[in-house]
Amino acid sequence: MDDESSFTWSVESYPGSVNGSDKISISASADLLGPTLENLGNLIRMPYGCGEQNMLNFAPNIHVMQYLVSSGQLTPSVKDQLLNYMKTGYQQELLYQHTDGSFSAFGNSDASGSTWLTAFVLKFFSQAESYITVDEDLLSSKTWLLSLLSEDGCFQSVGFVIRSDMQGGVDGSEASLAPLTAYVLISLLEGNLTVDPQVSKCRHLHHHSHHEQQHLYQGDSSAAVTLISDVYNSLTSGSPGLSQALTVEAAAYLLLSMAEVKIQDPTLTWESDIAKLISTYHNGQGGFVSTQDTVVALQSLAAFSEAFPPTETDLFISVTAGSQPFDIEINSENRLLLQTSYVTDDPPFEVTVTPSGSGCALVTVKVSHNRASGNDIGQATTAG
Repeated sequence: MDDESSFTWSVESYPGSVNGSDKISISASADLLGPTLENLGNLIRMPYGCGEQNMLNFAPNIHVMQYLVSSGQLTPSVKDQLLNYMKTGYQQELLYQHTDGSFSAFGNSDASGSTWLTAFVLKFFSQAESYITVDEDLLSSKTWLLSLLSEDGCFQSVGFVIRSDMQGGVDGSEASLAPLTAYVLISLLEGNLTVDPQVSKCRHLHHHSHHEQQHLYQGDSSAAVTLISDVYNSLTSGSPGLSQALTVEAAAYLLLSMAEVKIQDPTLTWESDIAKLISTYHNGQGGFVSTQDTVVALQSLAAFSEAFPPTETDLFISVTAGSQPFDIEINSENRLLLQTSYVTDDPPFEVTVTPSGSGCALVTVKVSHNRASGNDIGQATTAG
């Protein structure tokens, strides 16, 4: 941003909050995952539990590793911890694999494998191959998934899902076969499956589906730029008609598509808009809305950073929060540092941010409070 411009947000008091319990902070970093890295302890987790819970704990470790490697922030101790957790989660998950190659929450205790879980396992085991050894037995998982491909081009929903986090906000009804089909297709493609006539048919029929969520999971396509434009316009229109979890997931897949296609936009306006949209849903634990959208959001932000390396950063950010003014300087030496200041004014008040100089930074305003009904903590985050 070479030209000076200002952004203003309103910080409101929340009904039901305990008087004086508001904690308001303003953070800035040139690192898109700065707020996430501040809460690494909540994302780097030892996998445990049933086949679903194990994978929900396993998956974030992969993209934390990917991002730390690409940004040059991986330390030997964190690397050892991540590798240990990935190896443990991988071995644990094999206990829930059926003889036909499918996976389910309780393995052979279940009547059949689960389409959603098997696709989830295939997707993240394929991604984990960059860091740990994964057996070739995954070929049987691919074969099982392909056996569920119907004549109409959709994958059948088999088995059950305990944790809705795994579906990213998609319900289990017949109407959700389009996003399920696309998710299975992505898992197969990320598993380096050779695109045979079956999969080509699936991609063709899915591409021409009129289901409103058809763009959530989009494979490679000659019409990629047009699709990216359509989804971008839908997500930035202010009323995409999706839940918070699906909004984050759709935006994350869009950002992944942009990184893959590398749209020739020297200002990276579209990419920045979508990265900002994703960051708006960031929570105080390092993640986003649900586990599914969190892992895709982490993947997309990591891929974005790899595809579009940062340019020279020399920013001066002037902030006024209520009656408090303070300044933030971001340069090449501290660009990865998350700089946080706390506001002592009670809401409501306005926050005005005026940046000058060159470069790109993520500025977030986070409000947390205690609710009068108990010890619950409410939180809202705004990003710009």
